Amino acid sequence: MELRGVWMLLALVAGTWATSSAAATSNASIARKIDASKNVVQVRTIYNVRGAGSSYQFLIPEQLHARLAHMEVLVNGNYAAFRAGEQLEHFASYDVALGGKATAGGTVKVETVAVYTDVLEPHPKEILQTEKQYMRYTDTAYVPSPYPTLSETTDVLLAEQSPREYHTGVTPWRVLQKTVAYGPYTDLTPEDTMAGGFSRVDHKAQMLGRGVSSGAAFRRLIAEIPGSARDIYYRDNIGNISTSPLLLVLDTRYPMYGGWKTAWYQGYNIPSQDGLSVNSATGEYTLSMEFGVPFEELWVEDLTIKVILPEGARDVRADVPFTVETSQTRRHTYLDSPLLGGRLVLIMRKANVVAEHNIKFKVHYKFWRPLMLHEPLLLVGACLAFFLVAILAPWGCSN
Repeated sequence: MELRGVWMLLALVAGTWATSSAAATSNASIARKIDASKNVVQVRTIYNVRGAGSSYQFLIPEQLHARLAHMEVLVNGNYAAFRAGEQLEHFASYDVALGGKATAGGTVKVETVAVYTDVLEPHPKEILQTEKQYMRYTDTAYVPSPYPTLSETTDVLLAEQSPREYHTGVTPWRVLQKTVAYGPYTDLTPEDTMAGGFSRVDHKAQMLGRGVSSGAAFRRLIAEIPGSARDIYYRDNIGNISTSPLLLVLDTRYPMYGGWKTAWYQGYNIPSQDGLSVNSATGEYTLSMEFGVPFEELWVEDLTIKVILPEGARDVRADVPFTVETSQTRRHTYLDSPLLGGRLVLIMRKANVVAEHNIKFKVHYKFWRPLMLHEPLLLVGACLAFFLVAILAPWGCSN
């Protein structure tokens, strides 16, 4: 009742703003599909917009927006640019340009795909090792929208076939195997959708490790690495841990329960031609690698990627298809020359990294090839100086 009271108050605040929106725009239908079967939640919402103008606005509740890791928008099946709109109380808004893309039926299909991290709450928060771990997902019962909606539905996909509990203040709803289906709900006003309260679903958590689990713990992770990888290793502070070549199946030393932590090191080598290319006309080198981590079932709270470039690299620039924090530093090794300043290290950081971020990024730089000889020449010069001293020293002593 307390939550519903808060959202009913929101209706009074948002109602004035909604009235000032373009009255001709409406949602002929909304279909929302929430995939809560994994450790991240993907929400795919399809708006069939009628009477659309030059742009369309969609809303995200602020408690979900704070955990937004990735979002993309499509208009009539094509990717479209979007930008943050007016900040509303309890909602974040976004605007997507439509540009008169109405179909023959007079509607525009706007599809949003949002991925959220850390929105599944353990329920209860503490369990015995032998008990099953249940998770709770909370979202708005209606899809919030500043436009009137003729009809909408919501399907929630769960990790198990029969959820333990499901709560909602609206009807109808039903359970279909692993899916809880809400709706259809008809003739919704902006006040309804922006005040409609919450729906909660409690379900058993899906264990990581593709089936290798015990109770509320997991023991195995699977990394997808390039087929040309060689010299694969996986170790922790104690030593090497078992792996399977190329598939890289990682077995932890002990089962991982909620709240437990572990640390390990892993790595491999690949031929340079698999990730590095050079433009013979401009002399520019391009390193192409995959962002993110090789584990499909994990998301990363804070990811740091360091690209160590050869000494003497210049005109360095990163081409990443999403926003990252970048910085540069220098690394000095035992044969680096003080004149060249050491090896340049490009550092990229991003929070809330999910599987959708595991795409190629590129680092471009220029490098003068003769600089590759300076370290061998240093070694040759040092050896030559040593032999000259060894040869000339007896002559100096005899005189």
